[in-house]
Amino acid sequence: MNTPQTRRRSAGLLAKLMETVRPEFRAEVFCPPRDRPVFIPGECRIASCPTTLTMGRLKLCRTHHHRWVAAGRPADLDSWAADEDARLRRRQEMAACLVCGCNRARAAHGLCHRHASRWAHAGRPPLEDWLGRTLYHPPRRPWAAERTCEFPGCPRWTDSTDAPLCHTHHTRWRKTAALNSRAGTTPSPTAVIPRSA
Repeated sequence: MNTPQTRRRSAGLLAKLMETVRPEFRAEVFCPPRDRPVFIPGECRIASCPTTLTMGRLKLCRTHHHRWVAAGRPADLDSWAADEDARLRRRQEMAACLVCGCNRARAAHGLCHRHASRWAHAGRPPLEDWLGRTLYHPPRRPWAAERTCEFPGCPRWTDSTDAPLCHTHHTRWRKTAALNSRAGTTPSPTAVIPRSA
């Protein structure tokens, strides 16, 4: 029953709870520090992998454990981990637009979003020919200057001055946000940061 007395009792319980719970646990979404073994048992042995451990004995996350099994469970785990780390680092590198001088991330056909659109408007001529006569032109207005992606370690430009991420990282963030929205949380565009950055 919702009476003034029960409301006062509830408020009193909440105040006692807030006195007991440490400030870092009072946020709507709790992000535990990565060095707290109570919450995070450790990190994947693949240096460029930001995922926490699943298979503690092997020091691998779930994905890399599956990849290790698929590779035939190689006995030299350190050698396999070094090769896997190199593969993952290559995958994490954001390739630049093929237009000379353009540092935006590729979106389609090896071109950034803007240049892919211009190539399409030109009638999609042979790409090599079109690239030979197309140059990057920097924005003329100071407020339209190119902006570097805010994702740590990413050297690419964003697609617009009000976008914090390059095309590739924005796409990855949208996929992550879609997955997290099912769980009731939506991270900010720069929330997911790789350990290697």
